[in-house]
Amino acid sequence: MFLIVCDPGDPHGPAVRDALARRGLPVRLVDLAELPARATVAVRAAVRGGDTAPASGLPLDALLSLDGEPPLNLAEVRGVWWRRPRALSAHEDLWRPSHREFALVQWQETLAALWDALPVRWVNHPARGDAADRKPLQLAVAAACGLRVPRTVVTNDPAEARAFADAIGGPGRAVYKHLRAVPGVGRETQRLDREALARLDQVRYAPVILQEYVPGDLDLRVTVAGDAVFAAAIDARESAYPLDWRVDFDRARVSAAELPEDIGRGLRAVLERLGLLYGAFDLRRTPEGEHVFLEVNPFGRWTFVELRTGQPITDAVVDALVGEGR
Repeated sequence: MFLIVCDPGDPHGPAVRDALARRGLPVRLVDLAELPARATVAVRAAVRGGDTAPASGLPLDALLSLDGEPPLNLAEVRGVWWRRPRALSAHEDLWRPSHREFALVQWQETLAALWDALPVRWVNHPARGDAADRKPLQLAVAAACGLRVPRTVVTNDPAEARAFADAIGGPGRAVYKHLRAVPGVGRETQRLDREALARLDQVRYAPVILQEYVPGDLDLRVTVAGDAVFAAAIDARESAYPLDWRVDFDRARVSAAELPEDIGRGLRAVLERLGLLYGAFDLRRTPEGEHVFLEVNPFGRWTFVELRTGQPITDAVVDALVGEGR
C-alpha cells in the first residue's frame, strides 16, 4: 500500500496515483483537512520492556479509519508521497477557540508520531522537507557539495544590508527575496534598485535574503528524483518579468537541456545530505557556461515542466517512491 498525502486539488496527486495504479500497486489518497471530522485513529504502543515490535517493523500498531472507506493499517504502508497537504481543520462541533486549538494540537501530535514511526520510503518526509526548505541551510549544503552559490546575507540590520549592497556593487547589483512565501504577499525575486535601497530601513521589521544578482542567459529547472535528473532550460528574456520566470512562465521558452555530470552529482549530493529523495532545483547558467545554485524546493512542482518538455518526471518520482533506482 502507498499513501498520497496532499491537497485534493493538487494535480500532482492524481498523477502519482495513476502512475502507481498503472504498475498494479494499491494506493490511497489522504486529505489531512478531513481527518478530524471523518476519521478515527487507534494507536497501540508497547509499554513493557518485554514487548517486541510488530513483525512489520512499525514500532506502533496504528489503524486509521475514514468514513465510507476501508480501514487503513499503517503496517501495510510501503511508501508515502507527501506534498503540501491542507492543514488540519477542527471538528465542526467544536466552537470555542480554546477547544479547537486543543483538539488540533492533539491531532498534530498523534499524526506526527505516526509519520516518524513509519519505516517506509518518503518522497519527502514532511519534517525533513520542512527543514530542507530553509534557504540559508540549502546554500550552505550546496556550497559544501561543491556547487557555486551567490554571495548572500540574511539580515534585519539596515546597516548590514547597506554594507552588503555596497560590497556587491551598488543599485541593481543585488536581489532580494523572502525566506518563505506567505499568502497575500508577492514571492517573486526583485532587484535591489535605488527605490528599494531607499526603503532599506524597513528590513528591521523582518529578516530578508539579499543576494548578488547572477547575470545569465538561461534559468534551469532541474528536477531530481532518486538517481534521475531532468534539466529544463527556461528562457524568460521575452516574458513580462525576465528576473523571475515564475511570474510569466507561459511566455517563457522551455526545452529539455543537458546538465554537466559534475553538476548533476552535486545536486544529488545536496539531496542526500538533506535526507531527501526528491528536489526541484533552480539554477542559473551564466554567459560563460557556469551553473549557479539558487535554491531547491523539497516539495516543488514538476508537472508544468513535464508538459512542456515531455520528460518522464512522474515515472521517476514513482520509481523513487517504490524503491527502483535509489
